[in-house]
Amino acid sequence: MDRPSVPKNLRPLGSPKVNRRIMAIAWPVMLSALSQALLTNIDFVMVGQISTDALAAVGVAGTFMTIFFIVGNSLSFGLSTCVSMRLGEQDRATAGRVAVHGLIFGVLLGLALFATCRSVLGLVFGSMDLEPAVRQLTLDYSRVFVFGLLVSALGGMAGATFGAYTKTRPVLIASLIMVAVNLVGDYVLIFGKLGFPAMGVRGAAWASVSAVFCSTAYLLVMLACSVQAFELSLPRSPAAFGRTVATILRLGISTTIEWSLWFVGVFVITVWLSPFGAVPLALFHVSIKVQNFLMLAVRGFVVANNAMIGRAHGGRQPRRIALWHHHNLRLGYISIIPGLLLLLVFPGWLFGWFIPLEELEQIGSPWWLGVAVAGVLVVRMINTIAGSSLRSVGVVTFFVYLLLASQGLALGTGLLTLKGAAWGFWGALLATAVDESFRAAVSAVKLRRMIN
Repeated sequence: MDRPSVPKNLRPLGSPKVNRRIMAIAWPVMLSALSQALLTNIDFVMVGQISTDALAAVGVAGTFMTIFFIVGNSLSFGLSTCVSMRLGEQDRATAGRVAVHGLIFGVLLGLALFATCRSVLGLVFGSMDLEPAVRQLTLDYSRVFVFGLLVSALGGMAGATFGAYTKTRPVLIASLIMVAVNLVGDYVLIFGKLGFPAMGVRGAAWASVSAVFCSTAYLLVMLACSVQAFELSLPRSPAAFGRTVATILRLGISTTIEWSLWFVGVFVITVWLSPFGAVPLALFHVSIKVQNFLMLAVRGFVVANNAMIGRAHGGRQPRRIALWHHHNLRLGYISIIPGLLLLLVFPGWLFGWFIPLEELEQIGSPWWLGVAVAGVLVVRMINTIAGSSLRSVGVVTFFVYLLLASQGLALGTGLLTLKGAAWGFWGALLATAVDESFRAAVSAVKLRRMIN
């Protein structure tokens, strides 16, 4: 691809017309991400009412199984890019056929992920140095939650299809359905309301699984209603299906590797952190939840990046690629300002939703915790948007080497701070900060060389 120069009049925060176009795509995804974040944070808050052991168990189990969940969701970025490119080439028939290929692939992938994850749960958690009560709760939660893998990849592919066509409202509604089902399910099943037995962490898992199934069912119904509008059609041959799957894998594999390596790194750090007790373990996973919650708007801009830059790339418009990236980066800076203020001004209130203040102060000052998480949040935003822009123009191999290098640095830092210096929670947080900072810096340099 040619290296375009971006006129100076395009570099400042974009015109109202351009920003409105970005927000039209992004706001349903932002609200969808908000609802999904509420989903996991509601689980955390409610499970935290049981005990800190239960909170730590859900954090450990969720981190490990998320490695499997993100495979389906991250590969859906490959489907979204593939469909967007076909739309950019004005080939709606092929775009519709590719979308259906992706849905079929999502069904097969979900079955494979479920079988794999379920077979290794006992081995993985049984070998960790967890307190006995935390280990049992971890197994109780994970043996139920794993059923969500059956439809997670299919739901990701369905959502990616709507995103590629810039029809993101069904994704928002599906997420709201997910939150409603999970909220009611948590209340009824965790605490034993309306005649149901009190199931504790198993109830939280069943509520989440039910929510994922209901959300996916709604997306499939809406796709069935959009068959003509999207020109959806079945594969013409197994060979055509295989080619589409290969393209989805090629375009989505960098995201899959990135997310998977990140969660593998977090899980390894979790293993090293587990001997320090339930409170540091729970706080580490709460800090990650808080970061994800405050990155909600940025997730919307990532979808806008994927759709608009993918179309610009398919239509051979390199200057438009730079335009969309610069606008989304600047909007990303603005979007995290409320989160930064919350972390710096009300850190005790924010983290106190999950962990009692007296247990939180065993780790350190809530203000210093807020400052540390705020710093990680800034580099995560840069890393996320720069990485999205690079993937949307087909950059893949670069990420493999980048991720291997960043994970090596992060795990090396974790080994020194946890195994060597015994810093506990602060050592674990520092290791994740090193990973995010390295990737943000290298991705920004790579992208700058491509669009300048």
